[in-house]
Amino acid sequence: MSEKEKIVLKDRTEYEIENGAVENCVQIVISDLDELKVIHDKFTEENLEEYQIKNAEGLVCTTRKNKFLRSALVEAAPEGFLISFQISDVDMTEKRLKAVEAGISKIKTGQDLQDGAISDLGDVISGIVEGGEK
Repeated sequence: MSEKEKIVLKDRTEYEIENGAVENCVQIVISDLDELKVIHDKFTEENLEEYQIKNAEGLVCTTRKNKFLRSALVEAAPEGFLISFQISDVDMTEKRLKAVEAGISKIKTGQDLQDGAISDLGDVISGIVEGGEK
């Protein structure tokens, strides 16, 4: 039996893949459908942010970036099941916009906390002043 190519995800998880992977499709043979969930859960956008394909000799033949899992197709195969993972490009404009929105949300949360602390401090000072301390 010949050696197989491998996909190496960002978190360093490796899976043997069917030789001849293309940029938008990677195929993995599994013997049991229970393996599908474990593998599928590893194909996150974070893990596909940068990953490598190694050839049968273990040499990196390509590094791919900014991808996400679009779908997974399961087919019966003589060895068990053939899973075809359809991989697509991440929309980088959308990704940057989400990052900006998350940053704005953090700033707003921080400002709300600061406003609350200033209000609490004002209440404490008012209480001291009203309490007769001069």
